[in-house]
Amino acid sequence: IPSGPGDAILCSNTRITRDSSNQNFLVCFGDNIIIPYTEIQETMNKHLKYQPLATVLVFPTSFPTRYGIVEVKSLNNVERILNIVEKPKSIEDQEKFRDEKGHFTALSSIMVLNTRIFEYLRKIDRDIDNRLQIADALQKAIDDGEQVIAHHLQGQFIDVSNWDFLWELRKYFRNLTDEDLSKIIEERKSKMNQLGW
Repeated sequence: IPSGPGDAILCSNTRITRDSSNQNFLVCFGDNIIIPYTEIQETMNKHLKYQPLATVLVFPTSFPTRYGIVEVKSLNNVERILNIVEKPKSIEDQEKFRDEKGHFTALSSIMVLNTRIFEYLRKIDRDIDNRLQIADALQKAIDDGEQVIAHHLQGQFIDVSNWDFLWELRKYFRNLTDEDLSKIIEERKSKMNQLGW
């Protein structure tokens, strides 16, 4: 059983690299809802355009202890991730990642990775809970000069990994008309049919 998100990704190594040792793949952990789903396609498109090691869908948060937190800087019109810390506990660590507006930017569970990430997952140590963190592997890659870029979420992020998500869902659906909800359902059904699900 994988222990941590990095371990889950590492477990997929032989399956993903079976046909090629240098390819891209999409990671979508099941603890987030991203609306609209086209944000995922936009993240993939950005990755294919710039060909970094990783392109991560990021979102603003007021809760830095719940997520991997990133420092992002625009360089040559590309949003580069310069530093990452996984769920910073101390106020001092958190403050290093607060932007000029007083907010934090968090990693979502949507990322496009190149298979070179497996090298970095093998190089990092497990955390205090014996979990292999993708945030640590991405930071190691950045330290080694790899490019990791961000795609800023323009839509809605709902974290379903804790019970507070019910409030977010309630607020989100309360603001939808029946027509909006019907459109979302039909788009999702269509996409699922295209994928053969």
